[in-house]
Amino acid sequence: MTATAPAIAIAETQAQNLFGNIYAPNCATCKSLASNTYKSINGQAQGRYRALGWGVHDIEWRQVVIDGQSASITIAATLWSKLQYIDQFGKLNTVTPTEGLVQIYTLDKINGRWLVSNEVQDDAAANSLPVNNVKPNGQTGGAPPVNEQPPANKMGPKKQK
Repeated sequence: MTATAPAIAIAETQAQNLFGNIYAPNCATCKSLASNTYKSINGQAQGRYRALGWGVHDIEWRQVVIDGQSASITIAATLWSKLQYIDQFGKLNTVTPTEGLVQIYTLDKINGRWLVSNEVQDDAAANSLPVNNVKPNGQTGGAPPVNEQPPANKMGPKKQK
């Protein structure tokens, strides 16, 4: 399950190229994201987990504002990934976490190119996205299906008087 050195090198090069083409050099939040990405890539060399894929879908452009040499863009999107890890019992698990997010990007036009100079995640707006409210049965919102019992009260069942 451990990623090979060439695979790690390719992933790091691809990430560096991507970040270099979309982020402004002075973007602190972007540098933090890049740093976490590199840690994730290198974590695969230690055999704790292995990323198998990721992607973005259901992109909704919520707002685009351009003001001369700067712009603000707000999007909602669904992120997915697929990874494998070995649990504490030595069992290989494959999981596909999915998350909805609302992201606000600030862009600056630098040397004729639009580059991200800041990004902020809007957690309150993301919490209302349907993908973040999926129940174990795969449905979103509303009452449980007829054949599924609602969760038990944390204090236990009510006692009859």
